[in-house]
Amino acid sequence: MNTTKAFLFTICSFLLFSCEQETIYQYELVKEELKPFLQPELADVFQYSDTLIIYDTTYFNRAISTLNEYKNHLEAKDSFYNTLIVNRLQELEISKRQINHPNIYLSNKGIKANFESEQQDIEKIMRFFAAYPEQLEAAKSQLIRPDMAHTKFAINELTALFTFISNDLNDHLKTTNTYEKYQSTYINTQLAIKDYIAFLNSKLLNEEVD
Repeated sequence: MNTTKAFLFTICSFLLFSCEQETIYQYELVKEELKPFLQPELADVFQYSDTLIIYDTTYFNRAISTLNEYKNHLEAKDSFYNTLIVNRLQELEISKRQINHPNIYLSNKGIKANFESEQQDIEKIMRFFAAYPEQLEAAKSQLIRPDMAHTKFAINELTALFTFISNDLNDHLKTTNTYEKYQSTYINTQLAIKDYIAFLNSKLLNEEVD
């Protein structure tokens, strides 16, 4: 019996010691991995509005995963950056719970930058658009009573985006002979945006706004 107790005590002590030996990182060695998620404003990466949140994109999944990996695991001298990590995780978590003024992060800046570049990276643009249907459905599922002004703003922004897709992008896909390759993504994106605009208009029509 004593042998068994001694064995269990040894195992417990080993596990406790192992738990205490958490990996500690130097910020300088991991900063390139953290920098994309610690920018002063998320709006530096995404166009921002107060009507819905797109939190299930690749960016947000990577942000939450990466920030959690290093949260409270930086050296004491890097406590400033650890505070940034904690604050950013809180921002993301708060955003995920919003139902009155959720946020939207549509990569319109990235889309326009790529479209206006000499290379016009259509593949990257279409990757942005491929995520829209799922993102907008996620937004519809949580938006309850949005702010009226921000709802109107989002409608205007998405209407302009729909026009861009229907005209500029459509023409470019045809001139580069890539329309057939991206036809499904192109059409699904158009339908998703039209559906979401209709959803927001119904909020206004039924006075489901604040």
